[in-house]
Amino acid sequence: MDKAVIVYREMLHKGLVPNVVTYSSLIGGFCHIDNLRAAEELFKEMQDAGHPPDLQTYAVLLDGYCKHDHLNKAVALFGQLEEQGVKPNI
Repeated sequence: MDKAVIVYREMLHKGLVPNVVTYSSLIGGFCHIDNLRAAEELFKEMQDAGHPPDLQTYAVLLDGYCKHDHLNKAVALFGQLEEQGVKPNI
């Protein structure tokens, strides 16, 4: 995960703009290693940069919350997903 973060920072430093796939991949990586705080920060950063999360982004963060027993956060995020008009595929 450290290498992915380094590449991400280099992208930003060079003026490259990450897309939703980049953000979703990093968020998923943070969730996988149980670094939900970093995943949440990146999720917010993504939105602040004008990139609305797509279904995949929500799915990886929801999965991270559920796997690490943060069910209240998962329910809240699912509510946000619905408010944003993103339609679940399950």
